[in-house]
Amino acid sequence: MAEVLIIKRGGRPRKDIPIDLCLSLRAQGYSYDMIAWKLNQMGYDVSRWTVMRRLKDLEEQHGPV
Repeated sequence: MAEVLIIKRGGRPRKDIPIDLCLSLRAQGYSYDMIAWKLNQMGYDVSRWTVMRRLKDLEEQHGPV
């Protein structure tokens, strides 16, 4: 029988961000950059790219948001 290698994906742990707030702000027309700025003001250390990735991942999993 062939030996199977299990490879764990590395990388940084995901940052916790308030997805509901991001969705709400996005629905109000806020840009990813502005959402990231607001989150940074609230103490979350995230970039616009993190916000964009997280919302795109959510859209892929659950359909258009």
